[in-house]
Amino acid sequence: MRFRFSAIAVSALLAGAAFGQTERVLHFTHTDSPQGFREVSNIIRTMAEIRDVSVDETARTLTLHATAGQIAVSEWLFRELDQNSGVQPTPPNSPMHEYRMPGSTQAVRVYYLAHTATPQGMQEIVNAARSITDMRNLFPCSGPRALALRGTEDQMAMAEWVLNELDQPPPPPAEKPLVHEFHPAGGGDDMVARVFFMAHTRTPQGIQEIVNLIRTMADVQRFYPVNQTMAVVMRGSVAQGALAEWLFNELDRPAGTHSAATPHEYQFPGRPDGLVRVFYVANAGTPQALQEINNQVRIAAQIQRAFPYRSLSALVMRGTAAQIGVAERLINEHDSR
Repeated sequence: MRFRFSAIAVSALLAGAAFGQTERVLHFTHTDSPQGFREVSNIIRTMAEIRDVSVDETARTLTLHATAGQIAVSEWLFRELDQNSGVQPTPPNSPMHEYRMPGSTQAVRVYYLAHTATPQGMQEIVNAARSITDMRNLFPCSGPRALALRGTEDQMAMAEWVLNELDQPPPPPAEKPLVHEFHPAGGGDDMVARVFFMAHTRTPQGIQEIVNLIRTMADVQRFYPVNQTMAVVMRGSVAQGALAEWLFNELDRPAGTHSAATPHEYQFPGRPDGLVRVFYVANAGTPQALQEINNQVRIAAQIQRAFPYRSLSALVMRGTAAQIGVAERLINEHDSR
């Protein structure tokens, strides 16, 4: 495992019993910024489900009014998060790196990021992991470059895979996009997670253009870019993943490396409008002209899913075989002028 992590089983007692509450004052040692105080306070309030949490920035203290079980969880989390950047409290996989309570149905973990140092990079990973795992309780803590998360064991397994995939340096250029997959134990067909590492597209704008196009063509809801690692993470069915991979291979390539003479098409199974075609337009000239051609073909062929891809002077369309046939005729007529 490339990550150092801490795990804690959360008991049902964390629901916040109204009886037996006591006060506990915790003193910050390393955290020294208002943002850091807020991050630690918010994480503990959410993970331990404590309503009464307050910070005194002048005294550098965090005060809790909670049950004994909630305070025990909070103290463990506080030790994990009140750290300098890049410094973890115990070696990986150490028994002291874990806190457990009997009767657990969920877990709380703290992941220390190895390669992601900027707030933007951390937030990109958080947004992607939240969506892919359905975890609402996943938050960054910038001081120790950590992520705190809480969920079921199945969610944790997928989250660990996603975080290990995304907390990496940008990969070097490759011949074609690299794809990694995760199949959760007992998960349904729509639970397969994938990470696509871009081979040639290197700008946030270019990555976002590909994301918007593939999201629509493959009907994928959970589909997010992570610019730091030049990656796109998705969760969906096997069929959606296969179409997404085909489109990545078609679109993430240098200009001039395609063959316009060979049909570039893919049949999305089980869909009457599932024929996907990439047309490389020879005489588009400008991005505005390519957009105009796309608009004309969309109207004439009555294709709803038709988008220009400016980097390769291409049009990407999905429809019935008859609609794609009309589009092909119109594009060939344009290129023959």
